[in-house]
Amino acid sequence: MSSVTGVLIMKDGLAWGEKPINSFADGIQFGWVEPEVAIIYNAEFVYEPTDVTHMYSPYIEELRKGTLVKVKRTIIVEQEEVQHDTI
Repeated sequence: MSSVTGVLIMKDGLAWGEKPINSFADGIQFGWVEPEVAIIYNAEFVYEPTDVTHMYSPYIEELRKGTLVKVKRTIIVEQEEVQHDTI
């Protein structure tokens, strides 16, 4: 078991993160997603929501609507041996 600690940027029960895209050509898009799949940022470097992007980002105004929340995500890995039928 391992864990990751840091901060999420939260607004209305959702967290800031990468949104699913339709195709590779669309590039990476960001927005409000479920906290379970959101990016956990290093609290040592993020003091306000806009710290996660650059000053000319199109997301600045939306990020300002969020608040920082300390979180800890625990990851449990269960290993199971895989056996294949032989022909």
